[in-house]
Amino acid sequence: MIKQLALIFFMCGAWPSLFSASGRDLLKAGDADPVDSTRLDSTQGKSVLLGYTSHPQKWVTGSVFSVPGQDVNKVPGLVPVYGLQGRVPGLLITSASAMGLGASASLRGAGSPLYVMDGVPLNPMGLKEDADLLQMLSASDIVSVEVLKDVSATAVYGVLGENGVVLITTRKGQSRPPALVFDSYLGLQEGRSILNSRLSATFLQNYGLGLNGGYSKLQYHVSGSVFHSPQVNASPISAASLTRYSLRANLRAQPARGLTVGTNWGFSRLSQQLDETARWDNQAGAQWLGQVFGQYEFLPGFSLRLHYGLHLFDQHSSGWQQLTWSGQSTRRSNTSHLPNAYHQIESMLSFRHRFNARHSLNLIAGFSQQNLKMERVENVQTGTDISRFESTQRSKATSFFSQVHYAFRDRYLLTLTARHDAFGAGGYARNYLIPAVGLGWRVSEEAFMENVTAISELKLRAGFGNNRISGTDQWNIGLDLGMGHDRILFTVDYYHGNRSFIAPFYIPNTTGFITQIRESSMTNQGVEFCLRSRNTTGAFQWDTQLVMGHNLVTLQISEGMATGTISGSSGYPIGTMYGSVSFPVYLSRPNDLTPIGSANPKWFGGLSNTFRYGRFSAELLTQISLGGQIWVRQFNNGQYVAPQLKSRSFFQMRNVFVGYDFHSTRWNWMNKAQLFVSLQNLFTVSELPKEQSIDAGNPRERVCLAGIRMGI
Repeated sequence: MIKQLALIFFMCGAWPSLFSASGRDLLKAGDADPVDSTRLDSTQGKSVLLGYTSHPQKWVTGSVFSVPGQDVNKVPGLVPVYGLQGRVPGLLITSASAMGLGASASLRGAGSPLYVMDGVPLNPMGLKEDADLLQMLSASDIVSVEVLKDVSATAVYGVLGENGVVLITTRKGQSRPPALVFDSYLGLQEGRSILNSRLSATFLQNYGLGLNGGYSKLQYHVSGSVFHSPQVNASPISAASLTRYSLRANLRAQPARGLTVGTNWGFSRLSQQLDETARWDNQAGAQWLGQVFGQYEFLPGFSLRLHYGLHLFDQHSSGWQQLTWSGQSTRRSNTSHLPNAYHQIESMLSFRHRFNARHSLNLIAGFSQQNLKMERVENVQTGTDISRFESTQRSKATSFFSQVHYAFRDRYLLTLTARHDAFGAGGYARNYLIPAVGLGWRVSEEAFMENVTAISELKLRAGFGNNRISGTDQWNIGLDLGMGHDRILFTVDYYHGNRSFIAPFYIPNTTGFITQIRESSMTNQGVEFCLRSRNTTGAFQWDTQLVMGHNLVTLQISEGMATGTISGSSGYPIGTMYGSVSFPVYLSRPNDLTPIGSANPKWFGGLSNTFRYGRFSAELLTQISLGGQIWVRQFNNGQYVAPQLKSRSFFQMRNVFVGYDFHSTRWNWMNKAQLFVSLQNLFTVSELPKEQSIDAGNPRERVCLAGIRMGI
């Protein structure tokens, strides 16, 4: 009996796809693990989501990196984006909590990226810290994460995507009999008292249940989860608790030929409580995020899509604090309510066609209308004094966008993008126009490369774009290389951006003024790479992935020093520390001081090794940071002395994941199951003292989790 022939395809930064010899998709991303293969093919079998459309990986001209949901799920925690640390070149995530609480992300040194979940932006106009909003999402609901980094890839999102875009795709229903999936994990998190460094244990638990199925005309996926921790980083004199409930429903139907309608909705409620001797805080927040859409193919290749997106964020908080002034004890209590609402309406016309097996063309043109309402009501009582504060802010944006993707003989690639954004808030209006172009050349498809057997894939990429209003220019050049029949994959990008702006600067007091408005510019440049290899094949498989990034942001001004959010001196990278030989100080006016260090790492990234043998699988994920300094407080006999600069370099065993897959022949009702153990922040190699780890954005609290994922 001849078994069905199957092919498995990989690329650097992408998840595997499995196809039969006839081209039928056998393995959906995130559903199962691939069969044995010796190739990591970078040009076949993988479609990449690029915002409003998707394309084969071989046609991508921008800097785009993909992470499968199953990799994110290997680092269980409250904030799924924390599982991206060490997996995406150029993405730096810091958090003071081992479970990702208060996480902040920076992509290519440009600040927090725009997060888009199933087509709906999170925090597009400043609702809240982006990563905190992702607490609403359970990692088990994520199918894939695409990170768009250069301007040719992000321009379709306009000025909101200037810092990069993170696209999150959640699990959808499939045409199959109903399948019930249960996942749960229990564990302990290490906590440390800030008073006496005494260790304590925090109990963590998470339970999730999902239902997936459908038939040819209707597909559905419904899931829910509960996360609870009775104590989060609690000390001997305080107690803290955290609970999250989340629900998700994704429906898709084909009621008529060429017509597809659907909806994706998510709801979550997160509550936190802190109880100390002289302080009590209670905070509860709820989120609704989702969309309703319809798409109709009215002619072959022509489609019209209508989309309505909604993001509601509602937060209540209350608390009190005991204060002592001049020997008198007074209680200060406060309550606040922050209701926010974001609405989005979009329409898009698309055309996709392949001509004569040589020309491939994809066109999109769309319109977007966004409205945001932010309210705040706060009551504060100190003794008998009562004050009330209320505010309401409204803003809106109207956008037009278009994009052209063209490929000739799957070899010469062109991407053209343009978007116009018009923002208005409080009588203030601003317009932005961002055009961008992306070029690609698959050199490995040329006739002169036929006899170069050592190189199986070689693609050159280049992208350029600018914002004519804000004076921002960006360009990116990249190379994708596959060698040894694609057992080794290498991707490297170099990027450069320049932004002109006006900012206040210090001037001598003798002038009678404090600051002066001056024209300035900021240069952001760096290099990043991903190296992936399949080291062994056969019964024992071993894959390795190394991602690293280097970023440098430099401020250029005529003289003086910027104030506010910008901290740097003309010609020096932002984050430079200044001081003297005899007594180092924090960054000040460096007229008589010299650069002595930098707060930014020179290189940062991660190294992952994945192993599989039979039903066992394991992953060792490490986080790497090289270079950079941090001020360390110094004490001598209980007396504070001058601080010293210490290296922020560290090597951390971010996560050790071990899983065992099993199928029961006795229990027919169980489809598949996996038992797993996750050990997070197992150890850290660094010269920093333990009390300085949080300041460096490097949590040292260890987490030990054990769980099960089971399909019925």
